[in-house]
Amino acid sequence: MISTPAEPRWWLAGRWWAAVVLMFAALIGLDLWLEDRSPPVPRKPASAPEFRLIDNQSAPGLWLALEDPTLFALPHRQDFSGAAWMQMPPMEFRAADWSEPARWLPLAAPELGAAFSNFVKTNPVPSFPTLVMLEPEPMYSESFPPAPARSASSLRIEGGLAKRRLLSPLLLPSWTYADLLTNSVVQLLVDAQGDVVSAVLLPPGSNLLDADQCALALAKAARFGPAVAAPARPEDPSAGLAIGTLVFQWQTLPATSTNVPPVIP
Repeated sequence: MISTPAEPRWWLAGRWWAAVVLMFAALIGLDLWLEDRSPPVPRKPASAPEFRLIDNQSAPGLWLALEDPTLFALPHRQDFSGAAWMQMPPMEFRAADWSEPARWLPLAAPELGAAFSNFVKTNPVPSFPTLVMLEPEPMYSESFPPAPARSASSLRIEGGLAKRRLLSPLLLPSWTYADLLTNSVVQLLVDAQGDVVSAVLLPPGSNLLDADQCALALAKAARFGPAVAAPARPEDPSAGLAIGTLVFQWQTLPATSTNVPPVIP
């Protein structure tokens, strides 16, 4: 048996690489040979929507219809469905020419007024009752005696001073005024010995300024008896203080032609 020498592996790999290179060269040459070297021809564009501006001369009224905001929201004669069902030709109505003689209702002269006579017979006239005018019954209102007029001005002591005795009575004048005078109220602060520490006129006061000033002056001049209970601490300045109010109820005299001011004692 004759043995053939084995080829080296590098020789086999070289042949494979040479075959691949030849194949690529053949493909490139074929591509260059089949390449179209003619000048390029511009391709025609496909059909597309075309927009053009219109004016009133070419389409009168169309530009005004395009400005309508309800053109595509509501049925309109200028939209895509207007030509289909809104621009239908009007139907003409032609009445047939025919005539008929007038047929008057027959009038029966004896029956004129029969319906009214029957109504009068079946509906008698009602009798209207005589309207009697009743006199109103007299009503007597209860009369109350008038409030007795104040004979003289008076003084009322309230609050913490009600238990303190007034040493000297205050002479209260009467006032001439066109209207009744309201009371003057003065708040007093009296110490343990009975002397007035402070006097304040409380609002709203009387409706006469002179009466309020007189009440304030009389309240400052008032003197009260000393406190019954001795103060716990004589050195305490607030011990034995009492707060109360003097209410002056004024007598009002009717105004005369010559107004004489009251005499304040």
